[in-house]
Amino acid sequence: MGHCALGMGDCDKAWAIVAKAWAIVPKAWAIVAKTWVIVDKSWVIVDKAWVIVAKAWAISAKAWALWLRHGSLWIRHGPLWLRHGPLC
Repeated sequence: MGHCALGMGDCDKAWAIVAKAWAIVPKAWAIVAKTWVIVDKSWVIVDKAWVIVAKAWAISAKAWALWLRHGSLWIRHGPLWLRHGPLC
């Protein structure tokens, strides 16, 4: 296994620890890979949420445009009955 300044038994123990550490590495990479899959799925959800937010803003903008076009007429001119009295 290579030269070890320690006694032969200690050297074997050291290499056994190194082997255990290297056995953990693939498991760690598997966890990292699973984490990235979760992160990717999260970004897909975030992207969908932004699409919904954009649609909501578009609807809101249309509502404001309608209000500014029609609702502001009521504010500027008031209801007819205030200016001309009740219609009946």
